[in-house]
Amino acid sequence: MNTLKNVQNLKPFSGYILSFLCGLLIITILQKEVAAETSSLSVIDHGLLTIKADNLELKYIILEFEAQHSLMFTGFSDFMDHKITLSDTGSTMDIITKLLKLLEIQNYAYTFNREQLIHVTALPTSTTVINSLEPVTETTKKRNTNKLNSSTVLIQKVLPDSQGEMVQLEVNDYIIAYNGHKIPNARRLINYVRKYKVEESVSIVIVRDERIFEFTLRGGLIGVQIVTSPMKFEILENYYRDLGI
Repeated sequence: MNTLKNVQNLKPFSGYILSFLCGLLIITILQKEVAAETSSLSVIDHGLLTIKADNLELKYIILEFEAQHSLMFTGFSDFMDHKITLSDTGSTMDIITKLLKLLEIQNYAYTFNREQLIHVTALPTSTTVINSLEPVTETTKKRNTNKLNSSTVLIQKVLPDSQGEMVQLEVNDYIIAYNGHKIPNARRLINYVRKYKVEESVSIVIVRDERIFEFTLRGGLIGVQIVTSPMKFEILENYYRDLGI
């Protein structure tokens, strides 16, 4: 009888213990869910960036980049729910490049304002055959480039479904450098473009409203119509001096 009474007396305590354990289980689950939606993205010495993400959806990483580093992302809507596991330290571009590799994004472009990375664009794989990057010969023939003080390349048209459109090149942008090479005329740019394969990454520098922007593209056609255009020697050389070429 005493044993039975003891068991009956324990029943209320068993209920309390069960409730307590259930509460702990719920708290643990909630903590894991919160942890799964946070990541560590911090700047350490010499401007290097440290990222720590464990099975984290890409959208949360992008939110941190946008909030902490004013970095814009375009073309990633189809990847927002992808789970990312990455723990690394490097430059901002190093970290972004590793994210792109994890996402298996092969076509992309970087936009720079001077040396600062300000925009990352994921480019779709286009099946459109673009016969572009041909100089507007009618206009070119009207120019006697031998008499120009200095010259570079002016964009007259950006073709649809092209790399140029994806990175938002614009009419009247000047292309002054391609993969570290000065671009004095349309023919020179065409020759350089033909040297690089689609699998390779190349840089392109433009001038827009007297500001320099740098993009990283894939090799091959850019998707623009161009013409050789005059530019004052002093101005062009100042741009090249800033670029270190």
